[in-house]
Amino acid sequence: MIIRPFKPREYFAKLLNIPDEDIDYSEIPPTSDIDWQDAEVLLPVPPEKSEGTEKQPTPVHGEPRPAPSQALREADTGTPVEATVSPIWAWNLDKKREGQRAYNSLQGVKWATPLLKAVDRSGGIAPENASLLWELKFAQKLHSHGISAEYEYATKIGGSSVDFRFIETFEWLVELLEIGVSVAAAEARTSDDEGFSGLLRTSPGKQSDEEGMILVQQKILGKVQKDQQPTKFPEPSKGIYHVILVDLQKVFYPDDEMLQQIAYGAAGLVDSTAVMCWQGKPIVGLFDPAYQKPGADLLRKRVHFVGFYQGSDVATNTVYTANPHLFATKGDAQQAFQKYPISSTECLWYCPRSIWSRESSHESGN
Repeated sequence: MIIRPFKPREYFAKLLNIPDEDIDYSEIPPTSDIDWQDAEVLLPVPPEKSEGTEKQPTPVHGEPRPAPSQALREADTGTPVEATVSPIWAWNLDKKREGQRAYNSLQGVKWATPLLKAVDRSGGIAPENASLLWELKFAQKLHSHGISAEYEYATKIGGSSVDFRFIETFEWLVELLEIGVSVAAAEARTSDDEGFSGLLRTSPGKQSDEEGMILVQQKILGKVQKDQQPTKFPEPSKGIYHVILVDLQKVFYPDDEMLQQIAYGAAGLVDSTAVMCWQGKPIVGLFDPAYQKPGADLLRKRVHFVGFYQGSDVATNTVYTANPHLFATKGDAQQAFQKYPISSTECLWYCPRSIWSRESSHESGN
């Protein structure tokens, strides 16, 4: 027999007697896997849109997510192209409430005003604004730590800017990356006043974890190079650290080994059975000099940390990988990362120089 986690009477009292905007959800036990084990999603799909679609099961935390199924290709220019994402993962009520709480908490915060205005101009708390809501969540975390930041800080690199700049011991330039859905896939979704309530699938097949890893790599490179020119991040300067923080929730649920391989390649894994391959070859890591896709060299020269966020609390549920080309040792990386104010974890660092030096003698990549 399945036993649901106990939820105290206060949980229901809050829901019944207190307006939604006044509830402190941190005191409420989170929904568990058991809560969703036998759940079924009912799709309010208009008849004219129902042909050729199929209902998708409710995702269970910890299981791999279906994600981009269309082949991951690169245009002749060498710049990453958008992958078609199917099926669309449901925008749920929790996400909407989370975004609204972040928005409300930043009211009256002077440095966050440009971000709030950007959300308003784009239609408010809605699925279409996933990137802005990711920025809201990060801004809320900064504010909760008493940090003042500059939003859309101009770096003067190709006329571009990074999402946030703040000073906590060191200067930090942070660019957020929310890997969303393509226009074609977005047109297939259904929604109601509370956000997404249905899932539609418009193309056959299911993306593998390997495809997800490659998609993430391509998207990260798009944050350092645009139209074959550097963007966002300047050349490193003493006391200034550059961070790319990726929201993976719409792509897949990778384990730690997958994240390490995205950053460092197969050589960074202790367990050789965990190596992920593409077309019969191990997926090459971004920090490996053998990875020669457009923008990879700029990433290795200019970005100190790449973080992978997987939901819930930003401080505790993000894995950060340090660039071994900018930190000679793990100790050096950790010494800098300890001053990064919104993480309670250590960063990863790996540098198999003897292996990389052999592999980088010939051009490679995924």
